[in-house]
Amino acid sequence: MAYPTAAYKFYQSELATFFSTLTPEEPIEVHDGPVDLTLRFVMPRPKTRSIIIRGWMKPDIDNVVKGIMDAMTKAAYFWLDDAQVVKLLTEKRFASSDDEVLGTHVQVRNL
Repeated sequence: MAYPTAAYKFYQSELATFFSTLTPEEPIEVHDGPVDLTLRFVMPRPKTRSIIIRGWMKPDIDNVVKGIMDAMTKAAYFWLDDAQVVKLLTEKRFASSDDEVLGTHVQVRNL
């Protein structure tokens, strides 16, 4: 079993703080049953064409997903435990244009 590094714990703590301070347009309920989670990671377009042609980049998608899910659990804002996620759709890609919103787009739905 791998243990989280200090950097990962800091990353997770910062994400949890961010998630717990959100002020959405509509109230968010803490889900207590199974949920469907969609995560879209939109990265800035790289300056070198070779990375675009290759079509992939660091960080590994599974590591980013784990960090987000752990932080969402720690924030106690979306669900009681990330084990409630029974359906997961994840996408990591480059922005399609310079005006596309970069970042992590999160959607949680009851099943």
